[in-house]
Amino acid sequence: MKWLFLIIVIINLNMANAAPEPSPDYWWKGNKVFQKKQDEVWREVAPDSVTLKRPEPTGNFIVDKGQIFKETRGVYKFFRNITIEDLILFEEEKSNSETKGLVKFNLKPFLSDKEQLNIILQGLSFAINSINTTSSKIFNPFEAIKEKYKDAIPANGQIELDLSAYLTEKQLEILAKQVIEKDPYQCNSVTGTRPDHFISSVLLTQPTTYYQLVELKDGFSNEIPKPQEFNREGGRLTALFADEGESGIAHKQRAIFAYELNDGRVFSRSHDLSQNTPNLKDKNNWFKNPHGVQADAHEEIGELKNGFRIYSLRNSQGKLQDEAPKDIVFEDIKNPISCFRCHDSFGFRSGKSKDVLIGYEGREKDKNIATENFYAVFGKGQGAIDRYNNLINPSNDRYKKAKEKAGIKEGINGIINSFNKITIDSLLQEMGADPTQKELLTKLLKEKEIEISAKGTEIRKKLENKDSSGKSIFCTLKNKLTYGSNQNNSTQTQRSH
Repeated sequence: MKWLFLIIVIINLNMANAAPEPSPDYWWKGNKVFQKKQDEVWREVAPDSVTLKRPEPTGNFIVDKGQIFKETRGVYKFFRNITIEDLILFEEEKSNSETKGLVKFNLKPFLSDKEQLNIILQGLSFAINSINTTSSKIFNPFEAIKEKYKDAIPANGQIELDLSAYLTEKQLEILAKQVIEKDPYQCNSVTGTRPDHFISSVLLTQPTTYYQLVELKDGFSNEIPKPQEFNREGGRLTALFADEGESGIAHKQRAIFAYELNDGRVFSRSHDLSQNTPNLKDKNNWFKNPHGVQADAHEEIGELKNGFRIYSLRNSQGKLQDEAPKDIVFEDIKNPISCFRCHDSFGFRSGKSKDVLIGYEGREKDKNIATENFYAVFGKGQGAIDRYNNLINPSNDRYKKAKEKAGIKEGINGIINSFNKITIDSLLQEMGADPTQKELLTKLLKEKEIEISAKGTEIRKKLENKDSSGKSIFCTLKNKLTYGSNQNNSTQTQRSH
């Protein structure tokens, strides 16, 4: 009997240290929760990922085949069956979250032109990644479609993409209300939003919507040091300077300060002067007043966590602006599209020999432009130029790699121009009508005073306007056409874009 007692004690001790039996789905041990995966290995999981609530406030439990076992003196004994009350709302909340993240897109107008479809999907990738302000994840629509639809887009062109991993719930709500619900090409609620409208609304036509999506507000960030706090040796802050008329964009002197943020990302802010600012006064001349010119306007470029860019235009007080004032710049600049167009190929501007860079003395007119006080603050010679480029070039490399990972090869200009090339045939395709309706559509366009020979942007604007019925002109024209039975079959997404 003594030997039997010792054997029982040893068995109990071993069971207390070994993986619990029977083989459970979940294992509560102290404050931790473990789950047995398909490879039969126990792995710790987050408590909110468990589909059952903890059976009791204290104790170690395992769950197996609808039954709960509780540890008592090292042995797991049957405790009770699982009841409906044991279920927590996690699965329901997860399902709701995934549903909220699903965005329906209508690719039907582009199915017959694979090249156009390819470019449109690149634009969709650009738009979504450019407003992803919280995650380092990169959205690739080609991979998303391949995973969900096995490379074959449904014949009706309707797809759903889950954007919850890239955009916040607030961003998705803004998109739903200000972009998707206002889609002039969505002639019924079933079809989903057209990606070209999505791209246009996010990147082109609605600065206010863009600022809301990327959660930019009035005022300057406290994380960004002021030019007066420039530390030449520290390497967190560097600068590029252009003399009056030499920047290629601003009328007067332009200073661009690049900062390395605490997490290694790069941020730049320009300091621009109005044409109305007294010319080359000491306090308005960076080269004579290196401790800080009082700028009249700013352009800001930030590096997102995923490597893409975020842009803003601000006045001297930090208030967000939709457009750059004409007394600041040579040409029309509207945020964000002008910034995307200008910076798409390189991200941050690199220092060039033609610039009046820190300590640059390559031209006769520049030899005496900067004072020794200026050099003392910002540095002098090629070393200062290299330090500026050494800060921004790695960020530009990250931007290039991010676009490649996102499936983007076409420049933003090519993407935008692609859906502003409008012909009668392309409109028929967009409306899903037969080629036999060409004459009728030409007549209907003429009645609406829409010239198909006009610029694509002008045609788009007229098509998107609402008529007396409250519908877009596009939908009104579409509803007047006769539709045949020819429908496109599934189209293969192009991975080799």
